Amino acid sequence: MASTQVFIKKVGPVGGSGGVMKDMNINGINRIVKISVRHGSVIDGLIVRFLHDNGEESTEVWGGDGGQLAEFNLKDSEYITSVKGHYSNFYGKTLLTSLEFETNMRCFGPYGSEGKIPFELPAISGQIIGFYGLSGSYLDALGVYVKTKEKGLEDANKELLLSREYKSNITSHVLIGVACLGIALIVFKIIKV
Repeated sequence: MASTQVFIKKVGPVGGSGGVMKDMNINGINRIVKISVRHGSVIDGLIVRFLHDNGEESTEVWGGDGGQLAEFNLKDSEYITSVKGHYSNFYGKTLLTSLEFETNMRCFGPYGSEGKIPFELPAISGQIIGFYGLSGSYLDALGVYVKTKEKGLEDANKELLLSREYKSNITSHVLIGVACLGIALIVFKIIKV
């Protein structure tokens, strides 16, 4: 019986460079079950609850306990496909100011307030199984761990760049990332004939 190879990719982080490093140990994580976001003018804090081989666990609060609390639970077959938002200068520090979570079924947020610089951390044909970032009194920066059965985007980009040398190519694979408001990303895999 053939086994399917799984890739874990780190995407990001986006935001500022302050705070201390926060990271989830993704070994044995099956899925994220709940997200708690504290928010106001910025993203004050984040807590992630996840299903692990040994049961459910939660991260500590990444950031502070200010702002209002928003929480959402994911259904058993639901997983996060994208995290997007904004970051901006807030009293001399670059912080995340808004977050929005997209799943394979629905969207949650946006939480916080729109900042100057938008970002998106897409799962691209996979699912987000964990987070890492920087935090102090607020959530300074955020990155994601993506579990996928596809090659990483860097490998796809490398193949696309190399394929430009050939005069006769065909498209063998089209990957379309669909966001809540439309198509977010299209990747074409080109092979030599």
